[in-house]
Amino acid sequence: MLTVHAEIEGMGKRDLFRALVRACAERGVQFIRLDKLAQELLANPRVHSGGADQVLAPIDGRSGVVATQAR
Repeated sequence: MLTVHAEIEGMGKRDLFRALVRACAERGVQFIRLDKLAQELLANPRVHSGGADQVLAPIDGRSGVVATQAR
């Protein structure tokens, strides 16, 4: 899964991002909207997470904690 943040990969990297999307589409990569994925996860959380719970944990390079898959 690749999450693209508009404020980082947005206008300043527009041409590069377009090339990435084009190359991915040519290779059959499927694109889904994050809100649709969230709806599916909320409806069937264990189906999509492999049965693992989520926990808040620190990640190198990020301040604070983020949701991660429990180990």
